[in-house]
Amino acid sequence: MSYVVGVDGGGTKTAGLLVDLEGRVRARAVVGPTNYQIVGAEGVRREISRLVGELFQEAGIEPQQLACIALGLAGVGRPGEPETVAQAVGQLDLAREVVVDHDAMIALVGALVDRPGLIIIAGTGSIALGRNERGERVRVGGWGYLLGDEGGGFFIARAGLAAVMRAYDGREEKTLLTARILTALGLSDPQEIIPRVYRKGMSHNEMADLAPVVFAAAREGDPVAGRIIRRAGRELGLMAAAAIRGLGMEGVEVVPIGLVGSVFKSRELLIEAIKEGLGDKIRADFVRPRLNPMGGAVIMALQRVAVDLTPEVLKHLGEECVG
Repeated sequence: MSYVVGVDGGGTKTAGLLVDLEGRVRARAVVGPTNYQIVGAEGVRREISRLVGELFQEAGIEPQQLACIALGLAGVGRPGEPETVAQAVGQLDLAREVVVDHDAMIALVGALVDRPGLIIIAGTGSIALGRNERGERVRVGGWGYLLGDEGGGFFIARAGLAAVMRAYDGREEKTLLTARILTALGLSDPQEIIPRVYRKGMSHNEMADLAPVVFAAAREGDPVAGRIIRRAGRELGLMAAAAIRGLGMEGVEVVPIGLVGSVFKSRELLIEAIKEGLGDKIRADFVRPRLNPMGGAVIMALQRVAVDLTPEVLKHLGEECVG
């Protein structure tokens, strides 16, 4: 029996699946970080070696050379970086084939099961990634919370905090966000937000955790929160429109767009604003991801060893890799 491994690697952890060539998941395991920009090639090598060992142990299978290992990793978005990591992992001789790509790419492949189209990822940050029928790909955004990430959780939460301070000054109308954000932070006065953000050093991830508070206030009809969410949606739509133009897909009758990430737990509040950002000439079919990013990595591995993605294979994967 031959096997492949699909890997979803980030800055805090790395998850992997051991799968047979019929798409049946035989084991899953989690090890440490494999963000190339944080741990380097040697760090990636170390964790991937550990991951593969744990997968075979979990499956109760004697270690053997894999048909393919596909790695979707954070931190390999620049030219030459995937090749550097592939060479480093290849030296371990774990697999006959090694595929390395950006973690957003495995999210795209998993969401659309390799159909042409694009995804918008909006978690703490945001990015749009698409691929056309010719295999050409375009990335828009993903420039970090200081230079971009419009429409992501940090963007929404920061706007919510700013709205509270503007309302406190009398520069903007009163908002439910004041009471909701103070409660979430365990504070009693808007002025206490300033030392909480600056002196105590609220990280951008901690700030992004306030995004659901803004969504909740918008859902209750708060106009200030509603404007923030609409602006976030339009920004995400603008990103997607730029990707569609870059791919030359403006003429496609309907463009499938997968919505990935925690922000889209409240997708019903965003869809109309995303359509505004897309403009009148682009028709989109907003789809729920069919498989999660790890499932996308497995698909990339199976395709590299010429396994047909039959309905049965996808059914097996879907049982373990729900999007």
